[in-house]
Formats: sequence, structure tokens, C-alpha cells
Amino acid sequence: MQGNKKDLPFTIITGKQRCLAGHYQRNNHQQNAAEAGNCPGHLSGDACEPYWDLGWTWSRPTVARLAVYDGAGSPPLDTFVVFFGGGWDATNSDQTGLHFYGVDIETGNIVYKYADPTAAERYDIPGGATALDSNADGFHDRVYFTDSNGRVYRLQFPDPDDSAATGGGAGTVTTIFDFRSSFPDRQEFFTRPITVPTLF
Repeated sequence: MQGNKKDLPFTIITGKQRCLAGHYQRNNHQQNAAEAGNCPGHLSGDACEPYWDLGWTWSRPTVARLAVYDGAGSPPLDTFVVFFGGGWDATNSDQTGLHFYGVDIETGNIVYKYADPTAAERYDIPGGATALDSNADGFHDRVYFTDSNGRVYRLQFPDPDDSAATGGGAGTVTTIFDFRSSFPDRQEFFTRPITVPTLF
């Protein structure tokens, strides 16, 4: 993925590693979670990484170009964020796989992390994401993802000329579909949703 951030061209390569503890890499860079205050009390040393709560991670990372407001009359800056699901825990019995991540691919910092606010409603997010530039302005303003309990989510970002456009942390998540209202049995999504352009 190539872009122009503050007139500095750059190229970033992202990848994933499927394993029980979950693993994502950005140019072989990993942040020390202990320094970031993100380490659970029962973990330490090499086990204490910023993504300790990843499950089995097989989803492909999705890169989105997001707008950063730079003042009235000035063109917006951009930031590139990689989005991915937290993975899969076959027993759905622990804290792994329950989050949806956004990571700044220039710094490696987590800039967005979502889980259902109700603990009992949290289910694994093994699938990837789909980023959409809905108005063709060059910035992605919507990111779609699913969970393993039949729900489809939309992560919406402000317009580039909105002062609320601050990058990855500015997204607002909405549940746009819930299979649970139509099917008595649990419906599990394991892949990313696909967007299809339509005209009305």
C-alpha cells in the first residue's frame, strides 16, 4: 500500500501468522505491551504483547486510507490504518478473538479496538473487513465486518472536512444487521462481508 502522508511517500507491507496466540506483523515491528500498559496481570515477558487477546488469526488485513482534518481551507492529511478481526476461539470461553482492531501501519500503534459493550454479547470476530470509499473522494469512510453470532457491523468515519476526522480513532460502529432475529440457531460468520455498488 503506497500513500502520501505529509508529502512523505511510503510503502508498508502487512502480514499475519496463524497460531493459537494470534499474531500480526508490520515490517517485523512489535510494540512492547508492558510499556503501553496493555498487559493482563497473568501474563509477563514474551507473552505480554499488545495483541494478547487475539485468537486464531486467519483473516487477511484490510488497509484503509482515512482522512485527518487539517483546518478550514486546507486539504486533509491522510493516515493508513490496517483493520482485522480478533480471531477465533473454538470454545468461545475466554477473552481471545472478541475484538475488532485498527492499527496505524506507520507507527504500529492500536488506534481502534472494538468489542460489544455488553460482555455477554461478545463473540469472536474471525473474519476480515471490507473498506469502502462511498463517495469516491479518495478516502475510505466505511469499514464493514462481522462476528460469529450473526451480526454485521459498519464502522463509519467523518467526512474529510469535518473537524471530527482525526483518523482511526474517529470511527463510530453500528450494527446494521442481526441474523439472531430470524434464526433460532447461532449463525457464524467466518469471512469478511462484500460490498456491492447499487443505484436507487
